[in-house]
Amino acid sequence: MDVRAIAFDVNGTLIDIRTEDHSDEAFRAVGHLLTYQGIDLRRHEVRELYFGILKEQRRASAEEHPEFDAPGVWRTLVERTGTDFTRALPPRSSPRCPSCSRSATAG
Repeated sequence: MDVRAIAFDVNGTLIDIRTEDHSDEAFRAVGHLLTYQGIDLRRHEVRELYFGILKEQRRASAEEHPEFDAPGVWRTLVERTGTDFTRALPPRSSPRCPSCSRSATAG
């Protein structure tokens, strides 16, 4: 038997990875970043949007225990809260992370 790889889902299946998903500091930092980019959101607004979009993703999945698309959550957040200013920015200047761009997730 020639085994080349074994892949499985760990987070939420075998163990729970402890992350800073509910950290005020994390959402404060994201709020500051977005404000700097022209999207004025406070930490509680960022948190509510993040977890709301995450819930939407999971509900839209046919899977019993769906994974989530983290770049997709942030892309959706930016698209929903964008302003005329942010929508007018050239693609390289728009508020996004490199992995959030449509071309990076398209294939």
